Amino acid sequence: VPKVVIRTSETSLANAMDGIDWSSASVTADGSRIAYVVREDRGSRVVVDDKPGEFFDQIEPGYPILSTDGERIAYAAMRDQQWFVVTDGEISGPYDSVQLGHPVMTADGSNVICIVCKEGSQFLLVNGTEVGGYEEILNGSPILSPSGKHYAYATRNQGPWTVYVDGEEVASLDEVVIEDMAFSADGTQFACIGKRGDSAVVYLDNQQLASHENARRPLFLPGEGGLCYQAQDAKKWSIVVGSERSARFDDVGDFVADPVKSSVAFWAKEGQTWRVV
Repeated sequence: VPKVVIRTSETSLANAMDGIDWSSASVTADGSRIAYVVREDRGSRVVVDDKPGEFFDQIEPGYPILSTDGERIAYAAMRDQQWFVVTDGEISGPYDSVQLGHPVMTADGSNVICIVCKEGSQFLLVNGTEVGGYEEILNGSPILSPSGKHYAYATRNQGPWTVYVDGEEVASLDEVVIEDMAFSADGTQFACIGKRGDSAVVYLDNQQLASHENARRPLFLPGEGGLCYQAQDAKKWSIVVGSERSARFDDVGDFVADPVKSSVAFWAKEGQTWRVV
């Protein structure tokens, strides 16, 4: 049996201050930087390495967050019943509210994004700059590309939804849900499906690709497999892969992609029976 030897080492990043909330600690992957919340009589503040920030009444649980390289830091905080978003030490606000689970950060750290509300309107805060306001920003926005460089969201003002990728308009739809928006693995392509009138339309990047009675759940196959989604026509459901279409069934369910063959396996229903195709 081969002998296994485990070697460990410790690196001191900073001297922990009194009142540290250890559950808030965020450390870069290479261990070069640490950020955490300290609670004192005057309030709570975020400490980055040995440098404390401003006092707030409350720091949103789950924060601060650090970029992979440690160059960027973000969190939401409340003071005097008003909310603020702190990005790289710069404070944005005040706001009436900050969406739960925000701010979020793209994997490469290039964008810190947060949905905030003030005076009855919603705004998208991107790197400290407000975009909007809108009557509504789609629940679950933004979605982030797997590559970590791109983001997508949808907004509306007493009319149809407008879908954006990196701030650029790509589609206008009467109805859309966040589950029907998807990026390719490398982030170079984007697909969304939504209702327009009585039809479901499929968008690839900023071009309408197809129209169906109903459609849902876009997914990009690995490699050059193309776009895959569920579609219904003539009251029958099928799986569309690129320009090909499967047999039609009473319904279709979850599907998974084969990373080698660029094909899919899925649940299909005929009568009262479900089977894997």
